[in-house]
Order: sequence, then structure tokens, then C-alpha cells
Amino acid sequence: RRVHGELEWAKRQARWDEETKAREKLMAEVYASRREQLRRKAIERHQTVAQQQAEVVALEQEMAAAREAEAQRREAQLAKEREYKRELLNQAHSVAARRQREQDNIEDEHRRIRDAHDAYEERLSRELRRDVEVQRNHNHRSLQFQYTR
Repeated sequence: RRVHGELEWAKRQARWDEETKAREKLMAEVYASRREQLRRKAIERHQTVAQQQAEVVALEQEMAAAREAEAQRREAQLAKEREYKRELLNQAHSVAARRQREQDNIEDEHRRIRDAHDAYEERLSRELRRDVEVQRNHNHRSLQFQYTR
């Protein structure tokens, strides 16, 4: 009967080990996938920023050309130019705000991943402590049984 109990315990321990390894493998795959997704997102963001910077440079060049022409234009042209500059400024503010939101979203996602990882590690730690306690109790009962015989 004791041998049967030990075999059952060994089977249960092996199953727990397999389940733990499977969970760890799954989490590693999830983290690797998420890291790859974030890496791709960062690359896309970098490309978007580069494109936006090129657009800003182009817009700045347009503004310089407009400033050169201002001296030769009538008062109505000056008013039109001021309106154009205001729109460009609004676009620049919109771009800056969008960049900040994207950065905040990325940081939030990193925080969520870190929190999920910490929670997962804490859960594994609790399970390990529980398993160790169960094993200790089993070993203690086995020793008591042996001494009582």
C-alpha cells in the first residue's frame, strides 16, 4: 500500500512538473510573441516618425518660401499666410499629442505585461510552496507510518 501511495505521489509530481513546464513554455511563447509584436510596432512607429519628420521639414520649407513671398504680397496675402501657419501649428501639436499618446500606450502595455508576469511568477511561487508543503506532509506521514510499524 505504501508503494502504491509513493507511485501515485510520483505520478502526481510528474504531472505537476509537466503542467508547470507546459505553463512556462506557453508563457514564454506568449511573451516572445508580444515582444515581437511590440518590436514591430516600434519599427512602424519609428518609420511613421521619420515620415512625419520629413513632412514637417517639407512644411517648414513651404513656410520659408511663403515668408520670402510675404514682402511682395498684399495685406490679404499676409492674412492668408497667418491662417496657414496656424493650421501648421495645429498639425504639429496634433502630431506631438499623437506621439505622446502612442508612447503612453506602449508604456502602459509594458507595465501590463510586467504586472502579468509578476502575478504569474507569484502564482507559481505559491503553487511551489504548496507543493513543497504537501510533499513535506506526505514525507512526514510516511515517516510516522514507518515508525509506528
